[in-house]
Amino acid sequence: MSVRVGIIGAGPAGLVLAATLAKRSTAFSVKVFEQGADHRAAASYDPNRSYTIDITGHGALAVKALGAVQIFDEKLIKFTGLRILCTGEDNWFDGKGWTGSRGDICKTLLGVLEGLASPTVEVHFDTTAEILDMMKGTVQTTSKTGERVVHDFDVVVGADGAGGKLRGAISKLPSFAMESINMENYSIMLHMDQNTSELDPGLLHIFGVDPLLVAGAINGKGGKSDPLWFCQVGFKGLEKGKRLQEASLEDLKTKLKKSGWPKRTDLLRYVSDKSLQEFQSRMPQATGKGKVVSPWSHGRCVLVGDAGAPFPPIGQGVNCGMEGALVLGEALVEGLAPSSGPLEVAVTKAFQAFTAKWKPQADAVTEISTLTDVGRITNPLEVAKTIILTKINCGGLKLAKEEGLTYQEALAAHKSGVRMLRLFFGVPALLLTAVAVRKFFKP
Repeated sequence: MSVRVGIIGAGPAGLVLAATLAKRSTAFSVKVFEQGADHRAAASYDPNRSYTIDITGHGALAVKALGAVQIFDEKLIKFTGLRILCTGEDNWFDGKGWTGSRGDICKTLLGVLEGLASPTVEVHFDTTAEILDMMKGTVQTTSKTGERVVHDFDVVVGADGAGGKLRGAISKLPSFAMESINMENYSIMLHMDQNTSELDPGLLHIFGVDPLLVAGAINGKGGKSDPLWFCQVGFKGLEKGKRLQEASLEDLKTKLKKSGWPKRTDLLRYVSDKSLQEFQSRMPQATGKGKVVSPWSHGRCVLVGDAGAPFPPIGQGVNCGMEGALVLGEALVEGLAPSSGPLEVAVTKAFQAFTAKWKPQADAVTEISTLTDVGRITNPLEVAKTIILTKINCGGLKLAKEEGLTYQEALAAHKSGVRMLRLFFGVPALLLTAVAVRKFFKP
């Protein structure tokens, strides 16, 4: 008799979990429910929200475990590193990695799942799900046509993001605890619509720091050979965003030019006046929020990805979700083997094994995101600190991308580097370094 698994959400985490179960075992009957449209028909990006996501390190581990490297190579842009134009440095990435929008990544993962040709996996788009009973695994789904179906699952997985239905149900438990994070970081997307053939789509380009200007490419209508370019304009506090939106076109251009520090950069070469005006009409998106929640499971239900561990963006949200789904899949395969005893007990033990292995990692990457708050990198001291930590291979942002390091190891290395700076340099020396950096890289 197969183990019935219901997955709410067909994002990267949900699709990796479904593919892991299909690849590792024939003992699972899996149904995935996604409230959005079919990834194959939906637009791969939203000009108001889409930004370039790199699949590296932890996400690449999941891709390799699924045997999906070839399809990722075929469908997505190869990630090769960071080009920090405002300091004149290139930080090359020598591991396996790819870039794309969330839509690009979901389409690719859906192709991986379909390539497994598993008769025991179904994906239902345009379908919402409501949790009726967490202890029994009862879920009611509603299709686009209004058809309602009640399902009884042995395992229900919430992979539908930070505002998901399952986390909402778990949050009502007396034992539920949540710590909120709000670093007051926001961003607005700026479409780069001219001269982009001069840029390398495999690199993320950092044009400036105040506001933070991070540009990258995603698949265009013609796929990875026809890239679309966006710049995520990040700032600390809504007031800064309001000033950017209310500025005259010339004042906005001046502010973007001055963002290139210590060296001036030329973002405006890649952006038309029309695109700047569209930028000013967009609503800022919160990029500094996160939550630490507990427990991740109750009864026959468990959370994975952003549903259980949403943290401020540092390029790891999708990567963490993908590896977390891989870990959950392995825990279910190992814990729900035919010889594992009564199903209810086995499910509880599988959830405990998953939580014990993965929650410390999720908590570690959450802490990295708060310690390396990108919204603070707007002054010489923070720039100097970031440069030094990266040079001595202790920068949390960089180490989090490493395939050979756990998030806990990356966090420990980052903290060790910060301690060394305080011990051997101190704040006065860092200030002198900042002055030297500014003098050396004259605008």
